[in-house]
Amino acid sequence: MFQSLLKTCSYTSIFTAVVWTFAIATPSTGVLAKDSGVGLGFSVMQRIWQGKSEKPTSTTCRIARTVVIGMDKMCAYRGANGTTLAVYNSKGDHCPGSMTCTYSPFSQKSVDDLTIAFRKSKKDR
Repeated sequence: MFQSLLKTCSYTSIFTAVVWTFAIATPSTGVLAKDSGVGLGFSVMQRIWQGKSEKPTSTTCRIARTVVIGMDKMCAYRGANGTTLAVYNSKGDHCPGSMTCTYSPFSQKSVDDLTIAFRKSKKDR
């Protein structure tokens, strides 16, 4: 059967069909990362499996402040229990209204501290 297939098809078409079949049959990496923890990295997952650490939890962070200085832009987000996150972009980039961030209650820096640090770093240049 395989030899008759080789007589009728070229190697490139067979290779293309195999690649497409593999691409369709394999789940996306987002699904793998969500279920298996591949997105966290293997060393982190090994510590979780061994009971040495806990799986990081995430929360929804909503935009608190946007600061534009020159060609740079900082989007500061605030989440549950004082979780903060700063995302640095170019001036024209979009800051989403909310995003998922790692839950870290009572973070050391507030949104004001992040803003001051961003402005200070741009002033030093």
